[in-house]
Amino acid sequence: MPSRPDPTRGEAVRVVMTDLVLGHGILGLSIRRVASGVGIAPSTLVAQFTHRKRLVTWFSATASRRRQRQMEWRAARDGWVGLLPRDPESLEAESIWSAVSELGRTDDEVGDVVQGRHEELCDLVRALGRGEGRSLDSDDVELVVAGLDGLRRAMVRQLEPMPLDRASRLLDRLVEGVVEQDRQEGYVRPSS
Repeated sequence: MPSRPDPTRGEAVRVVMTDLVLGHGILGLSIRRVASGVGIAPSTLVAQFTHRKRLVTWFSATASRRRQRQMEWRAARDGWVGLLPRDPESLEAESIWSAVSELGRTDDEVGDVVQGRHEELCDLVRALGRGEGRSLDSDDVELVVAGLDGLRRAMVRQLEPMPLDRASRLLDRLVEGVVEQDRQEGYVRPSS
């Protein structure tokens, strides 16, 4: 697991890295840029993280954990629609998540972070289903999560982001479609 920064600077490091990722993408992160933004010497960050990869892995874990907590809190309050970004903070978290998940395709340590968050989201979707008296099997859960991923990415795309009300309607249709398919008389889920 990645190192943690000095507790007095952790939030400042996260904020600077968030701004850099939003402005330049994850590939735009560098020890020098982060240190400059926080107002410390690059050697201080190197002493804590050893190298850029550990810094990026720490940021990926921290940013994705914040996003997951936001979704859990909103879903507990708002149900399914709580899984969609709706305010500047959650839209920012989703933009960061898009960058982190892309990096996770080629970086094993970040990939482990992404996989862990995916499993947590699957658990959250299962719990939302149970809360409505629905029993979602693993295929149902993966279908809903894949649909959610697409909707959330559409909401943070650069050109013509999808509005929350449309994403919410589409999410409702997705969830209802999954549940309705399982209710059809005689429907038997193919075995894997």
